[in-house]
Amino acid sequence: METVEELLKRHADLVNYMYREEIVDSQFITVLNMRALDENLENPDFFGMMVAVFREASDAKLETAASELQKEDPNYERIDRIIEDFRETSICMGTHGLVSTCNSFKTCYEAKNFEGCVRCFKRLEDEYLLIKSRLETLLQLEHQIDAAGAIIPVIELPTNKVKRPFNPK
Repeated sequence: METVEELLKRHADLVNYMYREEIVDSQFITVLNMRALDENLENPDFFGMMVAVFREASDAKLETAASELQKEDPNYERIDRIIEDFRETSICMGTHGLVSTCNSFKTCYEAKNFEGCVRCFKRLEDEYLLIKSRLETLLQLEHQIDAAGAIIPVIELPTNKVKRPFNPK
């Protein structure tokens, strides 16, 4: 069984890793820190609720876009609107990797590069599965920390990001 200190270190290390790898950005850190900054702890599972809403909305949007892409004659304008809505949700959550991939999709759509759109959508699904997995791990750590009676401190913004390359063309 891990000690509270080990759990807190794993939590901080995961957040730092996600930030350095540009999976998340400073908005994510802000959302994550809202609980730590709430002196009254009026909503101790705020982050968990945000993740649940994000996942529910994201799952639905990606499922709709995937269904549209599987049609014989996909409506790329509709898909673009869905991806734009997904991008806005991702901005609110601070999931930088998803936002970046949505931007790549938009670039391909505007260039009428529909093969690029399909590649970007596949990358978007992969990126979403990555963030979904990381968020689940983070929530599990938070629940273990809570169960141990500890408080998660404010997470400072890490330094030295590593750029993850992606070229849909």
